[in-house]
Amino acid sequence: ARGHLERSLAVTRTLAAADPDSPQIQRDLAIALNNLGNLEEQAGHLTAALDHYERALDVNEALAASDPTSPLARRDLANALSSLADRETTVGRLESAREHNARALELRTALTQENPTSAPAQRDLFVPRANLGTLAMRTGEFATAREHLELSLSIATALAAADPTSAQAKRYLTICLEG
Repeated sequence: ARGHLERSLAVTRTLAAADPDSPQIQRDLAIALNNLGNLEEQAGHLTAALDHYERALDVNEALAASDPTSPLARRDLANALSSLADRETTVGRLESAREHNARALELRTALTQENPTSAPAQRDLFVPRANLGTLAMRTGEFATAREHLELSLSIATALAAADPTSAQAKRYLTICLEG
């Protein structure tokens, strides 16, 4: 798998260098970097994984800056921020993880306000809320933790009520209740 992902990244970098203004190629580059980060993480190479996630974040930052009204670019940026924050939490970079989750929450809140009936947008709010609550618990900020965790529980409850057959909504609800 590593060889295929590295070749994919090399080809995508070549394409990105040839057409640096193509949002789709830049998005493909961010995805390739993220995929290689996932592989490095699974192999236990957290430093290498963080490097790939940080580079994916840089690409997504540039894409969102070049088209700040694009919901896809902002969602991709929020996903990159959350992904990096998860790994930063794993290695104990809690303040950086908090900052990245807070930025992801800001982006996802704005996207949800633009499309308040979107179940995917509501689901996207759950992750940074729950992560910020967990981080606050780890650092002894119990009032902040409670606020985030109660909001994530309300999101999970609403998602489960809106679609009682959704396994993902049930999973989110279980995560909150097991806390």
